[in-house]
Amino acid sequence: MTDLTAKIDRLAAIKKQQDALKKEKERLEAEIIITCESDLDSTKYKSVTYSGSDAEVKVVNAESLKVIYNAHAYLPEIFGKAYDAIVTEKKDYSISSSAARMLTAIRKGDYTKATIAEVISQINGITDEERKQLLKKCKGRNYDKDVENILKFTSLSKIDALDYAFLIYEAAVWEEFCRLMQLNGAADEEAADKIIAKINAAFIVDDSTKLQLTVNSDD
Repeated sequence: MTDLTAKIDRLAAIKKQQDALKKEKERLEAEIIITCESDLDSTKYKSVTYSGSDAEVKVVNAESLKVIYNAHAYLPEIFGKAYDAIVTEKKDYSISSSAARMLTAIRKGDYTKATIAEVISQINGITDEERKQLLKKCKGRNYDKDVENILKFTSLSKIDALDYAFLIYEAAVWEEFCRLMQLNGAADEEAADKIIAKINAAFIVDDSTKLQLTVNSDD
């Protein structure tokens, strides 16, 4: 066997090992993602982190708002007077990040028809002073931070903190939607339902999951 033949054979063996390892990697990633997604289902957390013996895995859920083919007929009605400030007309529509966040939640049904203050007023087992702190700290824009503040300023359990932060997030979405409605002089429930129907017709939300692996240094 010549030296060149040996190198070709070794290269082929490495390729087979790479293919086998790639398949194993994909299978392990899929199994980890399935496990992590079940842990994320009941919360608004977008990521979860687990540790191995010498590595850490972070699974991130991402949502992508997409305008469907007939959206041009609905966007001016949805945004009204705010249309020019929010929407950029290109070959594809571009929507500001804050508006996209609100639309994504509306499209997925992740809203509750209440204000943040109303949600916090209904929290049981906290003092008036604790309630005041939550009104100052919990804005519904950062779910993880709201959970942290509920645990920091009250004696509620982790499960209760997760549930109330979920409701605060949904109330924040509704408040933002109502501000849009008020801007366009259409704040009644019937008008809101019509706009929500148009949002459901004009947009879809694609969910994707990404896995990030960090291997600890040997140093």
